[in-house]
Formats: sequence, C-alpha cells, structure tokens
Amino acid sequence: MAAVEEEDPSIMGDESEGDDLSCDEGKPTARQLQEAEEKNKLLQRHEEKAVSYVRVAVYCVVVFTAIAVTLLVYFYTKNEQENDFRTVFEIYGNKLAESFIDSVDRKIVAVGGLSATITNYALSNGLTFPNVTIDNWIMLAGQTRVQADTINVEYAPLVTDENRLGWEDYAFNHKQWQQEQWEEEIKFMDMQNQYYGLEEAVIKDAPGSDRSKNEEPSEDGQQPPQRSLEEAPPAGEEGPPKLPGYTRQIFGLGPPPKSGPPPSIPKPPESGPYAPFWQMSPIIPLEFLLNGDILSRGSSRDSMLSVLETQHAALGPASGVRDPSNITLKELVPIRKQNDYVQRGQYRHELQFFLGDTTTDLIYPVFDSFGANRTVAGFLMSPLMWRLNFEKIVPENLGGFIAVIKSKQSDPFSYLIEGPKATYLGIQDPHASKYDDMFVFQNMGETLQVQHSPRDRAYDTVEVDFGEYVLYIYPTEQLESQYITNKPAVYASIMASVFLFTIFVLVVFDCLVARRQQVVMKKAVESRALISTLYPEQVRERLFEDEPQGNAERRKWKNPGEAGIQVGSNKAIATLYESATILLMDLAGFTKWSSTRTPSDVFELLETLYQSFDRIAWKRGVYKIETIGDCWVGVTGVPNPQEDHAPRMAKFAAACQVRMGQLVAYKLADRLGADTANLKLRVGMHSGPITGGILRGDKGRFQLFGDSINTASRMESNGVPGKIQVSQSTADELIRHGHQDWLTEREDKVEAKGKGLMTTYWVAVKSSKSTGTRSSFMSSLDQTGESFAEFDAPAGMGTESERFNVGSIPKQAQTTSSHLPPGIIAELEV
Repeated sequence: MAAVEEEDPSIMGDESEGDDLSCDEGKPTARQLQEAEEKNKLLQRHEEKAVSYVRVAVYCVVVFTAIAVTLLVYFYTKNEQENDFRTVFEIYGNKLAESFIDSVDRKIVAVGGLSATITNYALSNGLTFPNVTIDNWIMLAGQTRVQADTINVEYAPLVTDENRLGWEDYAFNHKQWQQEQWEEEIKFMDMQNQYYGLEEAVIKDAPGSDRSKNEEPSEDGQQPPQRSLEEAPPAGEEGPPKLPGYTRQIFGLGPPPKSGPPPSIPKPPESGPYAPFWQMSPIIPLEFLLNGDILSRGSSRDSMLSVLETQHAALGPASGVRDPSNITLKELVPIRKQNDYVQRGQYRHELQFFLGDTTTDLIYPVFDSFGANRTVAGFLMSPLMWRLNFEKIVPENLGGFIAVIKSKQSDPFSYLIEGPKATYLGIQDPHASKYDDMFVFQNMGETLQVQHSPRDRAYDTVEVDFGEYVLYIYPTEQLESQYITNKPAVYASIMASVFLFTIFVLVVFDCLVARRQQVVMKKAVESRALISTLYPEQVRERLFEDEPQGNAERRKWKNPGEAGIQVGSNKAIATLYESATILLMDLAGFTKWSSTRTPSDVFELLETLYQSFDRIAWKRGVYKIETIGDCWVGVTGVPNPQEDHAPRMAKFAAACQVRMGQLVAYKLADRLGADTANLKLRVGMHSGPITGGILRGDKGRFQLFGDSINTASRMESNGVPGKIQVSQSTADELIRHGHQDWLTEREDKVEAKGKGLMTTYWVAVKSSKSTGTRSSFMSSLDQTGESFAEFDAPAGMGTESERFNVGSIPKQAQTTSSHLPPGIIAELEV
C-alpha cells in the first residue's frame, strides 16, 4: 500500500483517459442496467427468431389450409350437387321426351291399325265406300282407344256430290246400329266394372236428359228397363226439352244457342265433299249427331282437306282452356263434348283429371284399298291427349319438370310433371327464365321420321304431318331444391369448425411450448452467462461443431465431460499467445485469519473481494483465469492480443490494492473483525509467451500453460504483502511503453525455484498528468455499488452483465470458482 500511497491520488488521471486506473465499483446507472437488459433481450430474440418464423409459417399454413379446404369442400360439394341436378334433369328430361315421342308414335300406329281394319272389312264383305258400317265396332274401336291411350275414336266416310243421295239413303236405313251397339257397349262396361270391382260410373242415357242419371233399383232389386231414344217419359214425369231427331240430309252445325244443341243446317247440293259423322267409340246415343258434316268444323277442315290431298295423316291445331283455374263459358262447349266421351270410356272413373285438358285431333285417312292406286275413302279422328303422354315416366317423389309444347298452328301450352303425374297448366309457358339455357328439345316430326323403320311401321307407310310441333322440357325450382341444398355450407362449416378447433389446440399447444421455451431460454441465457465466465468468446465458438455428416442446419454444444471421453476424436482447442502478462494476487495473512472464522465469514470475505476484483478486471480488460483458494489469477493479452498488456495489468493490480484497502478497512472490519484490516494483497506479474486452451473432459475450463505462469507464481510467492513484484520481462514491457518511472529495482535477488536468482522490480503506478478533479483515482473509488452495465470492454470479453452479477445473471456466475459442486450451485440459485 505504501508504494501507492506515496503517489498523489490525482496522478491516476481522469476517467475519460484511456489509461485511467479508475475502477468505479459504485452502483451502475439506470442506463447501464437498461443496456444490459437489452443485451440479454437481444440474445433471447436472436434465439427465438427462427422459432417465431416457424410459428408464423405454421399458422399461415394452417389458416391457408383451413380456408382452402373449406372453400374446396364447399365448391366441390356445390359443384357435385349442380352436376347431380343437371344429370338427373338430363336423364329424365330425355326420358320424358323419348317416352313422349314413343307414346305419340304408338297412338298413330294404333289408329293406323284401325284404318287398315276398316279397309279390310269393306274389301272382305264386298262393300263399296262410303256405304260401310263396321260390325263389332265397339270392340275394334274400344281396343284402339286403349292402345292409343285416347278418350275416343270417330269415323266419317268421304262422301262426294255424286254419291251423296246414295249415302243419305244408306245412312237412314242403317242408323239403328247406334242403338244396338250402344246397348252392347253398356253390357261390356258393366261386366268390366264387376271384374275389376269398380263402382258404377256409366252414363247410360243421352247427354242433357235426366235419363243420363243412374236410376235407383226397384223394391224387388230389379234395375228399371232402358228406354229407347224415341220412347217418351212415363205419364206424370216431366222430361228435359225434346232433343232433335235424326236428320236425313248431310248437315252442318249453326252457331250454338244459349241452351241446347246447335241447330242443324242441311248442306246445299254441290257443296261437297262431305265427311258425315257416322261411327264413334265410346258411343254417344244421340241420333241427331249422325250425318253431321265434320268438314264444316272450322278447326278440322284444313287438316282434313290436307289429308285428302296428300293422303298423309295430320295433326290439327291444339284446343283447350287457357287457364284451368278460370274456365270461360265459351270454353265449356268443347269441354262438355270431351266429358261426354270420358265418362263413357276407359277413363270414366278419372273424369276430374281431364277437365279442360288440351287436345289435338289426329286425322288418319281410311283407304278404299291397299294397292298403290288407293284413294282416301274416309277419315278416322282421335284426339291426342297430351297429358297422358307424360304420365308414368318419372319416378315417385321426383319433381318437377315443365313440358312446353309449341307449334305454328296454336299458342304454346304446358304441363307440370311431378313424379308419375302430369297436370295441365294452361296455354302459357311458365318456366323460370333462369332455366332458359337448360332444356331438352324434341322436334316431333323430325324425330319420328328418323326413328321409323320396318320394325315399327306396316306396309301402308302412311306419313304424318305434325304441323311443326316441338317439345321443350325445363326443370323447376322444386326439382332443383331436391339437389341444390345447403349441404355445401353445412359441410364447409363442419370443416371450418374442425380447423378452428385444430387452430385453437395449436394455439394452446404453442402457448405451452412458448412458455416452456421461455423457461428454456432463460436457462440458456443463464448458462451463457455462466459459460462466459469460464471461456473466452473465441474459445466458446470453437466448442461448437458441425454434425459429422456436414449438416449445418443446427449446432450442438459439446459437453466437455462427454467430449473428454472421445480421445483424439477432435482437434485440440489451444492457442499460443506470443506476448501476455500473467498476474497472481494472494491474500497475505489469510490462512491465519481464516482459521478463526466460520465458513460463511470466509466466503463473505472472498466473495466481496473477488467480485470487486472481477469488476475492475472487466473495466480494465483483464481476463480472469481462476481463483485458487485465496489466490486470484488473471491475464492480459489473452484471449485477444493487447499491445499494452503490461501497463494495463499494472494499473489493474494497483487498483485492486486500493480497493481492497477500502473494503477491509471500512466495510468488512466491522462485520468480520478488526484484524480483517490487517490483510494485505501480495501481487506477482510476469510477461512472456503463454499457451491458453481447454482440456476437454470433466469440468473442463479455459486454462493457461507454460513457463510464464510458473514465473508469475514465483513473483507472487516471493513478493511482499502490499506490493507489486514484476519480472525483468514485465519491467522491459513497462519501459517500452514509457513507464520506467513506475519501476524500482528490488535490492536483493530473488531465489526462484527452478529459475535461480532473478532480478525483479517493485511497481508503483503513477499518472502521466494530474487533473485535480473528483474523477481522480481515489475519488472514483469512493463511489459504491454492486452492478455494472455494458462498457467499452475489449472484444471477446463480453459485457459485464454476462460476466458478473447484473440483473439477470445468476448467482453461480458470480462465484470465483469455475467448478463448484452442484449442491452449492443449487443453494446459490435459491
């Protein structure tokens, strides 16, 4: 201490000087603490950067996958539904169109068969047209009605002006056929009802009279006898207005009156040709209908004249009510005639389904022979019931379709097809506009012409003029709703819920992992701080090695204990430092003093002193090697070269002596005893080459090897308490840096073991200038404190917060021992 006290305290210089010996051990400023904390946070952010990138990438991938899969499920399901909807519509739309065409074709074939039967009957019986009446008409025509799926069949011979009189006589003489076959037809219908167990629904009298009502049986259970057309009602029973009787001449019908049948107007001579109404099925027992000229009907005249001219069958214009829910009086006349046929035919139990239905007359020629020179001898008329052509095609619970039939002869009319049933909608096209481009189209004439072949046509090969009837099949919203549902949204919601739950689980898991990562990171920072006290930065980096396969994606800390087992497996971690200064400081009198103290007192003393020395070392750029008992070992010029390693170490030693004097005199003496102030610091220094490295093995640490450390040890052991003794090489270094005034040659030679006599020097550090400010050496040491922030320390030393007790640095990093037992470390952590 005397060597230092001889100097003026102000000679140590201002703190701003690079060689300032000040070692402010006072409490660090808030800025210093903040800088140290930011340094630790920077380390933590650096370590968590890759994890954060992976976390963000995983979340982005999961969210993107959730959105993509949800949208994919939604649009895939929606597309599947739309495809199913279109597929079902196309299948059953085409099936409806094909079945419709086939049904129409079967009707034409059935009526054509009856036409051939009439021709054959006339030829077989040697009859001449028009004077032909078909026996068994009710059976032949009734079978045709069933095969053609129509409500009636009418036959009218072709009569010219030349044979008109002959026909009128023939018709008058054979008009009784109507009454005879009507009675037969009633018998057959009664038998049919009984066979199928149907209720009586037969109208057995003429339309418009009370005789058309079913009469109740008499008391004896007998049915009242049927009356003929001419028979008057019994006495006292008023009947309806008397119907007109048979008209001998061919006649036309005048405008219909307000009530009753239209008046009969005889056709004038030379006004032919004529088509007098003759035979019908089912039979309507009204004689006044016979001989009515069908060619006088405005709706059928053009078609019949076309058949007469071309010998082709033809479809007339469509007729029906415009709106089935609002039937006008004008529309009732054709409805009544239609109902007269329906209630007497095979649909007599389904009258309600035919109310106002649209029909089109099929007019088929009857020829006088089968040869090439055949001529038209009559006409068969059968209404084409459009509704019946759409029934029993679509399965139950599948609906609906809209069929629209168009032609140049009439306005479009339509049907709603729901399952096996079809409903007449009226003269309109009610399909939704959104289905304008979604339809099935059939041209009846072209399709039948293409389909005809010897398989479905007889030798007569009668062509049919369809009047350009075309068919459109459209879907309905009802059909669409059966396939386009909310299932895509439901499935997408379920998928989104699954992903949301997955994301929730992932977030929870990530939070747990992040929490664990923080704990691991905290331990890693603490471990780094501890390692920083054991190894220089350059040496720490060399302890990391790549994977054996050369994979550089991750680095592994090599456990020194494990590494020590692999003898010769890695290159040694050692470096020769050509010029360095080694220092050893020993507490003179410590052995005697500690013998009377408790272990806690001993450790309090050592920790207080060594921590102060450590802080001064960090500020002065001195690297601490280790402590051995009460001996503190440090070096300059290692691990980074320092040109001023000798002066730097001399200043450090002087500062430690001053600080120790303060601590033992003013801080420790009161608690540890007055004799604590008697402790002195004995310092030895030597400069020269030194080898530094790590001996990998159990509790491996950074160590120095070489003769230089032995010489430094001799300087310390042969020194004097309170003084700094240096070797000749250290003195030469100080002289080289212009500090020869710091040196005083020792009077006696030192007998060093293994070295012989050595010339040594005492060092008394002096400042190159004096400032006289509060920042002088002694005044700076008066400040007290326990932690330091980051200073401009030499590269490789790390920050003081990494090497000493600053905020987050663990207590085990403060200890001067580089290999404490685990139990002691755990106790320090508590």
